[in-house]
Amino acid sequence: MDSKKNGLAPFSALKYLFKKPHTVRYPKEDLDVFEIEGVSPRYRGFHTNDHSKCIGCGNCATVCPASAITMVEADDVKPVNKFAKTYRPVIDYGRCCFCGQCVDVCPTGSLQMSREYIHAFHPDLSTPAQEEPEVVKNDFIWRPDQTYADNPGYVRTPDDLLGKTIEFERTDPREEPAEKRKLSFAKFVYTYSKEEAKKEATRCLGCGACVEACPNQLHIPEYIRAIAEEDPEDSLKWIYKRNPLPLVCGEVCTHQCEEACVVGIQGEPLAIRWLKAYSASNVENYLEVVEEKMEKPNGKKLAAIGAGPASLSFGYYAKLLGYDVTIYEAEDKPGGAMMWGIPKYRLPKEDLMKDINTILSLGIELKTNTKIGKDVPFGKLLTDYDAVFIGTGNSKPMTLRIPGEDLPGVMQGLTFMHLVNEEKAPDLKGKHMVVIGGGNVAMDVARSSIRLGAEVTVVYRRRIVDMPADPEEIKEAREEGVEFVEAGVPIKIYGEKKVEEIEYALASLVPDPKGGRPRPVVDENSPHKRVKVDYVVAAIGQHPNLDFLPEDIQEKIGFDGRRVPVDDFGRTNVEGLFFGGDLSNRRQDIISAIGAGLRAAKGVDMYLASRK
Repeated sequence: MDSKKNGLAPFSALKYLFKKPHTVRYPKEDLDVFEIEGVSPRYRGFHTNDHSKCIGCGNCATVCPASAITMVEADDVKPVNKFAKTYRPVIDYGRCCFCGQCVDVCPTGSLQMSREYIHAFHPDLSTPAQEEPEVVKNDFIWRPDQTYADNPGYVRTPDDLLGKTIEFERTDPREEPAEKRKLSFAKFVYTYSKEEAKKEATRCLGCGACVEACPNQLHIPEYIRAIAEEDPEDSLKWIYKRNPLPLVCGEVCTHQCEEACVVGIQGEPLAIRWLKAYSASNVENYLEVVEEKMEKPNGKKLAAIGAGPASLSFGYYAKLLGYDVTIYEAEDKPGGAMMWGIPKYRLPKEDLMKDINTILSLGIELKTNTKIGKDVPFGKLLTDYDAVFIGTGNSKPMTLRIPGEDLPGVMQGLTFMHLVNEEKAPDLKGKHMVVIGGGNVAMDVARSSIRLGAEVTVVYRRRIVDMPADPEEIKEAREEGVEFVEAGVPIKIYGEKKVEEIEYALASLVPDPKGGRPRPVVDENSPHKRVKVDYVVAAIGQHPNLDFLPEDIQEKIGFDGRRVPVDDFGRTNVEGLFFGGDLSNRRQDIISAIGAGLRAAKGVDMYLASRK
């Protein structure tokens, strides 16, 4: 039954005379939505996307609970950086529930949602957007309201509950301060605790941008997710699918994957390398956890020359395929540059051997102190084995080509590091050392010399910002007391019985018209400096040394003195001969060498299968 109406009820409508109307005389009036009673400031309308920020990671599509977002290739977009994709979101407004989660997980802040009520287009909500995909753009929505034309719409903010979806602050592992760590060769970066690792791993959005940046395409989101779930053993299983040197890469990888991490665009990238080290450090026996299944022995024999990361990776994956593998190494220990070129404070040798011994435990034969071409003729390997893999790396140092570099006290970078790792380095207490170069080897030499008591100056021919060394290596070297000279080009080394002084010119830096590093130019106007020095170490790079190969083989494989051309699986023009590692990779780092070994093992398997 209707209740009795108040006789004054008609007059109650008079209150609306003093309220702003919900409708406006458009376009004569602006739509002032925030002065309309009852309109929520969190209103979410149609989407906009700033293509100058979007990297096509697809996090918006992944998180959408209504499956309303599809990523499509957009022809008219320019990638923001070298890791960005050209895919952009398409919204199916027949499915969209306007929850805003896509905005909350957008790591770049490019995706937003309008707060305007008037739009220039009228989408047919009954037609899925996928049939006629319209890539979301900034101009996708017309904003006629002049008062709020600059209003960004619904965006993620730190104060919003949903806006706290992404944690931009990174949890780095604890490390010793510079004043303490420079006193010894002890490892100074601590392994994550379980709590620290979980906190860092939960920042991962799982988009996979890091995978494409990794030279070996590791299953990074999967192994990080396992850490977030407090399961380092499952994490290691994912790592081992493409990397049998997990602890090595966890401690000294060049971690290009972190450069691609989308969280790092507005915040700090995930500590992907240190998370890998956490998983490997928390598993005592790798193979008990990984449970690798080896194929039955197929009777085929393979040889690998050099026991560095490329050959070790090749041997591991070839052994899993059922091949009998023998690795020949000229030194008395395996590891190559990992053993002799990297200082112990970065890579403790017990950690290195944990990874190597796991690989050898599969039944791979290692013959140390064996030089191919001297102890064993190379031709014998081609005769005795079904295929041969060469992964000897770059062992021939580049020289300065200046007067005086043959004086006692002048050394090459890898030679010096070999002495350091053998604990046979010269007494450097109170001595002055000048290191020529700007790569990671130069940083290892400089920082090792600091630990041996020397005063160290690094002379580099370009700017510090142009150095190829990892930025963290440069930063830590400066913290430990290494001095840097920019635009310094060595001219001459002076001395009678040993090195006494070095002269270098301060070059002019000419910009590269193609946008690369500037070119140092020394002319008659360049100022020169002479400084007293006890030791000079040249760390300006290395070349391959293939002297053990007959000249006809070198010519046939197309060796140009710097690199051996190979296909995607390491194959050369010589039947049964494969290459990998620094000999054939432009990115001369450990993870690239591991990837080359993995691909070469597959290449050998395909090659021998085709010969049956």
